[in-house]
Amino acid sequence: MRDYCASNLSAASCSPALNQLRQILAEQFQRQPDSRALVFVQQRCFTGVVKSFLVSKAVELSTAGVQIGVITGANASGDSGGITQTSQSELLSQFRNGKVQILISTSVTEEGLDVQKCNAVIRFCHVTNEIAMVQSRGRGRAEGSVYHVIVPDEMNWLGDKERLNQSRDAMMTEAVARLNQLTDEQFVAKVQQEQTLLRQEARQQRQIRAAQADANRGTVFSIECVGCDRVLTSSDKLRIAQDCHHLALDAELLTDRLTPKKQSASKSFTNFTALGVALLCRCGNHVANLCRFKELPFPELKIQQVKFVDKSNPGTVHGPLKKWKLAKKFLTELEMESADMIAWAEAVPDIPENLLSED
Repeated sequence: MRDYCASNLSAASCSPALNQLRQILAEQFQRQPDSRALVFVQQRCFTGVVKSFLVSKAVELSTAGVQIGVITGANASGDSGGITQTSQSELLSQFRNGKVQILISTSVTEEGLDVQKCNAVIRFCHVTNEIAMVQSRGRGRAEGSVYHVIVPDEMNWLGDKERLNQSRDAMMTEAVARLNQLTDEQFVAKVQQEQTLLRQEARQQRQIRAAQADANRGTVFSIECVGCDRVLTSSDKLRIAQDCHHLALDAELLTDRLTPKKQSASKSFTNFTALGVALLCRCGNHVANLCRFKELPFPELKIQQVKFVDKSNPGTVHGPLKKWKLAKKFLTELEMESADMIAWAEAVPDIPENLLSED
């Protein structure tokens, strides 16, 4: 894909995808000279190349006086293609009033952009999921608006992905239509039925994963405090979130076994907040931290403060370790799944609000 990011415009002009983009835009503005067209690309570097190509090669557009703008995210530096929020607002205003008629954009405008006269949306070598497809297609607000996806031959898998997105969109539309036909009582009954099925599936998946863990490693470990040898939880209750957070699905850690102590301010990341609360063993050892993952509180174990004792052979002990990756040699690691989240939502105890506060 980076071939389309080359700065050599003479090479870019040979690209069938870019020439197809030029043709689509030329025909659009020939039919409707007051059109507004949004062109979505995947990366910032593509925006400048596509604009330069259209300005220098699309004679039909320049002859018609069509103005082209570029809008990207405001988080990156100017050197890497970012623009300020003020520049973003100015470009969007110019797009609305027609001073700019073609806006080349990254995903920053997929949501929330409302331009009533926007009647053409084009995704250039950029296909993600059905949600993004619906969002970007929805930017074309004008009656009779068109939606195009341009995929070069060497990236035909993107075409397959877009067709899958369209199929999923059709299924979502059908599902919403069916839900709208239900009475309030039928809707509540349907939700309760699905919740029951999800709980049953969660139990089955936990049993399957536990069996798989035994088959893969054949060992379940007691996780103990290195300070006093107290058993804290067991390895089959560990789940990994976001490939790095080792969370224990053990409610007793938050009720009886550990004592919370606020130590620092919270830090928030995507779907995850470190609440700045230490969870202390009765010996005073700081064995875990209280965190929030997808709005639920969890104890996150500290690998340096625990050890792993083989339940079937107590003489086999691992730890304390410096990093979690060292535990992969003997420990079965299970990813956090939806079924785990559902089960934990039912099991998690009440946590004092002052500990969950992000202040």
